Amino acid sequence: MSNERVLTKTITARCGDELCSHVWIVAHLPMSIDKVALLMKRAACPKCGNDSAVLAHG
Repeated sequence: MSNERVLTKTITARCGDELCSHVWIVAHLPMSIDKVALLMKRAACPKCGNDSAVLAHG
């Protein structure tokens, strides 16, 4: 068994509604780029339900 640590990073989204602007985690990396793209495409704000999320931090 290896003692290697896997470095993880998060992809976060920001709600596109200016009144909300909630930021949340969409994906934890490492993950296939196809799956990340699908999660970002389907991302909706968990606070207000707005479905126009934008990339906040990558």
